[in-house]
Amino acid sequence: MPDNADPDSDGDGVLDIAEGRGIDPSADVDGDAIPNFRDPDFHRFVDTNGDGVNDAFDLDSDGIPNHLDVDADGDRYRTTSKAQNLRPMCPGRLDTDGDGLDDAYDHDAGRCTVIPLNSDGEGARTSGRRL
Repeated sequence: MPDNADPDSDGDGVLDIAEGRGIDPSADVDGDAIPNFRDPDFHRFVDTNGDGVNDAFDLDSDGIPNHLDVDADGDRYRTTSKAQNLRPMCPGRLDTDGDGLDDAYDHDAGRCTVIPLNSDGEGARTSGRRL
C-alpha cells in the first residue's frame, strides 16, 4: 500500500493522523500535488532548519516527517516499541473495513487509536533542546 493511502505509513502502530496531530501529513488539502508536510502553502508552514519539511510534522527536526519516522521524537527508542506497550489485548486479526488496521486498534471500528507512551521518561528533542 503506498504511504499516501496507508493509515500507518511507517508501520509503528501509530496512525499517521495521530502523528500529524489530527491532520494527515500525506494528504494534499489544497490540491496542488504537494503533500501537506512539504507544502509551503499549507496553513502555518514553518521550516526553520530549511530541510523542506514543515516543522509541525517533524518533531525532532531530522528532516523525516513523524509519520515516516520510526523514532519521531528523537529519543533513540523506536516508536513501535512504545506503541506495543499500550494495549494488553492481542490483535484479533480482523479488518472489517479493509483499511489495513486490525479492528482491535481501529478507531473506525469503535476502538481506541494507538498513541505511544513516553515510556523512557525523556521529552521530545528538537535541535538538542527539550521541548
